[in-house]
Amino acid sequence: MQAWQLRFLRNGPRLTSLLLVALILAECVRMALPLLSRHPPIEAPTGSVDPRTQRPRSSGLDVRTIVAAHLFGAAAGDAQDPGAASPTTANLVLEGTIATRDPKGGVAILAADGPARVYQVGDVVEGASLNSVYLDHILLDRNGRLETLSLPRSQLSFGNARPSPVEDGRSEGTSNGHSLSNLMRAEPSLDDESDSLRGFRIRPGRTPSAFIRSGLRPGDLVTAVNGIPLADQDRQRSQAIVDTMLASNHATVSVVRNGVPMEVTVESPQ
Repeated sequence: MQAWQLRFLRNGPRLTSLLLVALILAECVRMALPLLSRHPPIEAPTGSVDPRTQRPRSSGLDVRTIVAAHLFGAAAGDAQDPGAASPTTANLVLEGTIATRDPKGGVAILAADGPARVYQVGDVVEGASLNSVYLDHILLDRNGRLETLSLPRSQLSFGNARPSPVEDGRSEGTSNGHSLSNLMRAEPSLDDESDSLRGFRIRPGRTPSAFIRSGLRPGDLVTAVNGIPLADQDRQRSQAIVDTMLASNHATVSVVRNGVPMEVTVESPQ
């Protein structure tokens, strides 16, 4: 290896470091020059000038943009606590819920100015999106601010008095180990003439004995779940309601058996 190559290998890192330092210093000087420059004084024009009409001179620094950029990260308190959500002022009535162990997996039936509709998490209603569904209330997300809407007291007779994970401080994960899908199966039932949805026929699931003990019978026609109607509704929405019910561990179902309507409250087998 030649002598100049040996010198380059010995002194190369040092020369590279000096070059980087020189470049950093040059960049700092370039950024500091505009701040150190002095604007010449501006002579006031002849005549009186109303100071209210004068526009302040821009300093060249957009403070709002810098703050919004979160250069050093966002504060941990930016996310709102669901338990501290304020009641919504929207013109909405919560007519029913089907809640699962995962609040993001439930559905809610809401009425505004028109007829009630079924909403899934993420759907937009009255300018807010449905954030989560609990047994006795829902959370709405309005531009990042959480609002709560509770069931009317008359609707709490379907066993919804059990506290939700937000209320009792527990956090439950989604689990199908004790869900109603072990108790029953459901399939759509259509009207022969109009092809409209009549409801869902139910059959025993993995535990037929528990199905009978629940008060249900094979062939029962489920027409509503927790007061949410299934008949004459959008099939996809009704299917989502039934799927959510099967993933939960209890529900009150309205059934028609031999032409006689009745309500049955069912619990998942333990």
